[in-house]
Amino acid sequence: MKLTHTVGLVLIKNGKVLLVRNGEKSKHPTGTYGLPAGRIEDKETPEEAIVRETREETGLTVKNLRVVGKYFAKLKRKEGSEPMDMIAFFAEDFDGRLHGEPEVTEPLWVDLRQVSQYNLVQNVERAIEDARNKFGL
Repeated sequence: MKLTHTVGLVLIKNGKVLLVRNGEKSKHPTGTYGLPAGRIEDKETPEEAIVRETREETGLTVKNLRVVGKYFAKLKRKEGSEPMDMIAFFAEDFDGRLHGEPEVTEPLWVDLRQVSQYNLVQNVERAIEDARNKFGL
């Protein structure tokens, strides 16, 4: 089975982290929560991919990206599972107005102390903790 290369973004502001809730039209199970994330397209750098995916899923434009780490998972999908690796990025600078497509992904700010209470996609909590530790958040 082919490994899919993806990117994800840890965005933290005022003690909250930005997550996206996966809706009916998402490939992730409905009602799970993940980072703004997605596949790296052909001829696209990981940085270009996370800027594009974040804008598509949240309406925000991110700048000054820093790498958090690389993660592997055999992610549960609505149609089975898929092996993926993810380069997680952290950004402090962003602008735009938050919006999404509720049937696909709906962005929301979640208190960092409550993240573990959500039905998270694999490696999300680990990437958030790694970003907090690496960048002193």
